[in-house]
Amino acid sequence: MKLTRVIPSVFIFSLFASSISFSEPKTNAPDARPDPELLGKLGQRAEVTEGYSIRPPKGYRKVTPPNPPTGATLAAWVGARRDDGTAPMIQIIIVRPPAGEEAKDPEEFLSKMIKGVQRRRKDWNQTKAESVKINGLIFLRTKWEGTSPQLGMMHGVMYTAVEGRSHISIHCQDVEPHHKKALSIGEAAARTFKRK
Repeated sequence: MKLTRVIPSVFIFSLFASSISFSEPKTNAPDARPDPELLGKLGQRAEVTEGYSIRPPKGYRKVTPPNPPTGATLAAWVGARRDDGTAPMIQIIIVRPPAGEEAKDPEEFLSKMIKGVQRRRKDWNQTKAESVKINGLIFLRTKWEGTSPQLGMMHGVMYTAVEGRSHISIHCQDVEPHHKKALSIGEAAARTFKRK
């Protein structure tokens, strides 16, 4: 997987960003905290945008995708490139919709986001979304797997949340056989996401 092929899902957002707005998520979700054994594999806290921060995995390099859609902020961190060109990644999208848009629920936003990934995969499987709480913020979480025609079997985890006018997506992905370690560390990082 070439590095440029690791992070294309950030760009799917532009396909539907203009139709996104929000409603309140569920509030009775269990706390989702990073595995204590993985905290040592995370780097220093880094600012995402709009007062949000995260601890990305150690050794991951921050990349800035070009030409973000209007109203959206994108941030991504990519791990060391392997001999075959593949690399794990974690990406965050934060968007504020235009004023006056009719609200849609977080489940619908998660569905739109995940469909952008699914369109490029075959043999698709996805878990039912569950609500989890990360540092007081309610997220919907789903895991997926599917075959990329260029890269083979891939696996990922996506979290989405709503806070005020901000809509947030955190997405980790990697290829077999590296995905288990990468997703464990990626989820640990995702669970450090918070408002500064």
